Amino acid sequence: MRIALAQRGPSHLAFPIDFQNAPADSGKRFRRNVKGHTSTIYRPPVRVPCRQDLDAAAWALAGRSRIAILAGAGARGGTDELEAVADAAHP
Repeated sequence: MRIALAQRGPSHLAFPIDFQNAPADSGKRFRRNVKGHTSTIYRPPVRVPCRQDLDAAAWALAGRSRIAILAGAGARGGTDELEAVADAAHP
């Protein structure tokens, strides 16, 4: 859907019949649909940085005494990994 809205050219969206016949609004969110987690605006997917960029980031963090990590889109569920980065940068 986001690609259909964000890119020029034809798009095809197919919805199953059972979905088409479902009530439009039950007032309940699906359990994994966390309010405010996603946007209606399309953003290109974030890719894993190349090794050179990761090495540069590690060098910038190494030995620093006060580190703040602002984790944005795509960091959901990555708490352990973010804590590991912070711990490795400042043992």
